[in-house]
Amino acid sequence: LLMGATVFTFSIILAVFLIGLGIGSSVGSYAARYMGRPARGLAWCQVGLVATIPLAAFMINREIPFWEINPVFFGDILLRYQHDLLRGLIAMLPATVLWGASFPLALAAASHDADAPDRVVGDTYAANTLGAIVGAMVFGMVLLPWLGTHGSQQYLTLLAGLAAFFMFAMDSSGY
Repeated sequence: LLMGATVFTFSIILAVFLIGLGIGSSVGSYAARYMGRPARGLAWCQVGLVATIPLAAFMINREIPFWEINPVFFGDILLRYQHDLLRGLIAMLPATVLWGASFPLALAAASHDADAPDRVVGDTYAANTLGAIVGAMVFGMVLLPWLGTHGSQQYLTLLAGLAAFFMFAMDSSGY
């Protein structure tokens, strides 16, 4: 809503999200190769999400709407969309980088020396896809209408915190 309801806005949001996932996946796959305990790295990604999800909400609600826009931007579509891209990057990039890093770290945490790599990748990818589908449906059809945007963001932050807690607990127990 901050950038207007246009196909260009959707494209900017999608591009920022995909850029964040790509950067995060690259960093996460590099870290997974050299990290002795990738489950701990995955847990730290969730801790980072506990901070970056509220940061995104803060930026979207309290900071970005009050940025002054140079009136020249309204006359030059390229300048306006560059400004919108910057706002999208600031609001969404930190969390999407962490989400992107989570998948390769989850793959590394799920794999064991005796496991067949194809099975581990398939199972992890299936769980990720199922979680994305169910999560989108539950948030879009249940939590947003019931709790609103603010409550849903709080719930998402709580889920990330609980995931981090359980991953740290399982990593410490040697599971």
